[in-house]
Amino acid sequence: MWSSTGFNDSVAGGFNNTTTNSDSPSKKTGAVKRHQSVVPVVIRMLNDCTDDEFKMFGLPVQMVSVVGILINYEVQSTNASYTIEDHTGTLKAMWWLDSDGDDSAPQLPSVKEGSYVKAFGTIKSQEGRRTLMILKMLPVDDCNVITLHLLEVIKSRLQAEDLSNASAFQIQKNNPGAYLANTMVMMDENGASNAPLNMTEIQKQVFRLLQADNTAAGPDRDSILTKFPDNRKREASDALDFMVNEGHVYTTIDNEHFKITEAI
Repeated sequence: MWSSTGFNDSVAGGFNNTTTNSDSPSKKTGAVKRHQSVVPVVIRMLNDCTDDEFKMFGLPVQMVSVVGILINYEVQSTNASYTIEDHTGTLKAMWWLDSDGDDSAPQLPSVKEGSYVKAFGTIKSQEGRRTLMILKMLPVDDCNVITLHLLEVIKSRLQAEDLSNASAFQIQKNNPGAYLANTMVMMDENGASNAPLNMTEIQKQVFRLLQADNTAAGPDRDSILTKFPDNRKREASDALDFMVNEGHVYTTIDNEHFKITEAI
């Protein structure tokens, strides 16, 4: 395991077009784009991922950073278990303790419950839920760190989307039939949809409502929810919050008026 001083948190997070991973440096065929530095994320992005390996727009991610409040922690003989919470959800994190064969106290991160922390690590699936395997964790003493982290999350997500779109364009260029296949997948009873493919059906429905609105401020939450039956209003509201967190939608004149981020 890496020690608390063995990880460089100054490595810039985010995706770029030059990062690839393959079986050997000289092997060009079958190279897979993979982000190898730290990708800033919010906890909901990790919890919502259904793949065994955490990905953003189909791009595998090796290491992530999260910023949140340390709710509680428990120290055992071989590891310390932490619960971290941000504005999007709760995440379990594990810190494996070095076993040196002596009775000295374990070297744990100098963090305390109820305070903000910044944690770096890799994501594993344990007992049906995401767990952050901590490589380094630091206390957050400056609120600017929280704001900067959220901005980096947005930047990384947009970079991953651009890189994914570039890869899709290259596939389409090499295989013209792929465009027709993708178009057929995106069709529904209302015709073609421009909603991102990774959305659920109700998220796509909310997205289309926003896309059809041409006002400067965009529709408010209540007017959007009136388009859904009473038993689906809560689900539609959650879908709207999800799209805001994912960067598909942004708020305008206040926190209850919305517009789509861009034409997709």
